[in-house]
Amino acid sequence: MVNENPNTIDKPHYEEKSVARFFDKNKILFILIGIAIAIAIIRYVSIFFMPDVFSDEDIILKHMIAIRTTGADYYEKKTLFSTVGAGYTTYVYLYPMIFFSYFLGDVSAEKARIIQQTLTIGASILLAFGVKNWFNNKKLFWITLYTALTLPWGFVQANRIWDPAFVWVYFSIFFFFFSFLMKNEKIDIKYNGDNKKFRIYSNLRGYIYSISMAISLVLLATVYPPARIPAVFMWITVVIWLLVKKRINWIMLIALTVASILVALPLAYNIFFNKEFNSRTSSLLVFQENRSLASSLLLWVKNTVNLFNPSFLFFTGDWIYRHSLPVFGLLGTINLFPIIFLFYKRKESSNSLNWFLLGVILITCISTGLTNDYSPHSLRSCLCFFSYAILIAQGWYLILKSRPRYAKNIWYGVIITSFIIYVIFFILIGKGILRFEDAGFATYNFG
Repeated sequence: MVNENPNTIDKPHYEEKSVARFFDKNKILFILIGIAIAIAIIRYVSIFFMPDVFSDEDIILKHMIAIRTTGADYYEKKTLFSTVGAGYTTYVYLYPMIFFSYFLGDVSAEKARIIQQTLTIGASILLAFGVKNWFNNKKLFWITLYTALTLPWGFVQANRIWDPAFVWVYFSIFFFFFSFLMKNEKIDIKYNGDNKKFRIYSNLRGYIYSISMAISLVLLATVYPPARIPAVFMWITVVIWLLVKKRINWIMLIALTVASILVALPLAYNIFFNKEFNSRTSSLLVFQENRSLASSLLLWVKNTVNLFNPSFLFFTGDWIYRHSLPVFGLLGTINLFPIIFLFYKRKESSNSLNWFLLGVILITCISTGLTNDYSPHSLRSCLCFFSYAILIAQGWYLILKSRPRYAKNIWYGVIITSFIIYVIFFILIGKGILRFEDAGFATYNFG
């Protein structure tokens, strides 16, 4: 006899269909999550196949050990900026690294790289949360995380024991808090005497978000000299933006300005009162006494344009293997497609965030172009990394939603191909078939 009880007949059937439908609907997201986890594991395993430390890394490790042991750096100085070669390592890099090193027992190259990879992965997660907040789109969280973790730019440079690895950390913290300030759902509506609407945070949370955002930009300017000009540009731009959009009030502006000035004091003191502090920066500028103004300006423009070279970004990368993989470019060859598609769909994709990110990329490349040793220089332009990641993620998202019939096949092909390339490249490095320092035209220890 057929059971006609409506509570029992189809319940298991519908549950099974519901689960299958949910998995089928979110198949790409599940694959992205799996690939993101796999790549995170590969990042950690790759640490143990990296070449030996070069001279700057060696000094930084000695500083970490010395400060942990004696409280002074390797040169027996108690300072916020410790000498490394012709430059400095900063307290906003060195002391967080020392703090996290206590959780791993002691200091070593492998453990320092584990810390940096962990922080870079954490920065990628923060960035993805920021994008999700901005667009109020959960799918963009996973697409952004996948993109940030797979870009070759971050894969190599996060394994280098140096201050630039923290550029992405401070940028992601900035963008995370900035996205909350720009998220409409979190904003309280207030009225003044004229009944005009003001969108501001009226509680402690608003002050925490705005001050944290501003301080992270100061730390960004502190951790790496090439990030100073872009960080100032970003600070001024976002503060004006938030004021115009009524997301902060004048009291909050005063609070975040005072906090920024206080945090910037050590850097400002050294810039204005320590001649040796700026000696390396001055020696690298395109404007030199033995070069005419016209030649200097031409070199500046040439260096800036080189940073947008498609070969540099998508195929060959930086010619110094310590800064870049020898293949795939800085952004990955396959990510040329979402960039093209984003431009193709520019009317649909045009938004205030993208214009801001393009401004960050442009200002970063212009400031990087001021250096005269060689161009394009992926390390000095590393602030572009997460800006490109957000743009690429949007491109993939537009591909995914534009034409469902072929979008899924494209995505499956991209995901599987990317993962296979990562695994093959990882095996080649692990087997010693491909070694960074074997290149005759650019030794690993150069620069």
